[in-house]
Amino acid sequence: MVRGKCIFSSIEDIIDTVTKIKKYIKDHSQNYKLIEVESRFTNPIPISDITLKIVLNNTIVAELQLSLQKNSATYNFAHKIYEFNRTKVFSKIKVVHNYYKEHEKEITQII
Repeated sequence: MVRGKCIFSSIEDIIDTVTKIKKYIKDHSQNYKLIEVESRFTNPIPISDITLKIVLNNTIVAELQLSLQKNSATYNFAHKIYEFNRTKVFSKIKVVHNYYKEHEKEITQII
């Protein structure tokens, strides 16, 4: 996946850009396909953006974040929490714990 982020100072600019991107994709539909548009303006986490997922040449998925940047410190802090929570799902500790739970009976018999 390819990711990109554009920072805007107003919601009107974001809406205008989404409109232009949708038109461009429609005009070049042989090369691009819009597969998802997600607005995160209503999330409890203070991440104010619209995320577009676009397939390029039927092979590469690109994610483009159009972000309203009013307070970069708040955004960066919230994003670090998001990254931490995301990594907990696949962390080595979680994998070992799941393996232990799955094989707990065999392990306790060996010990």
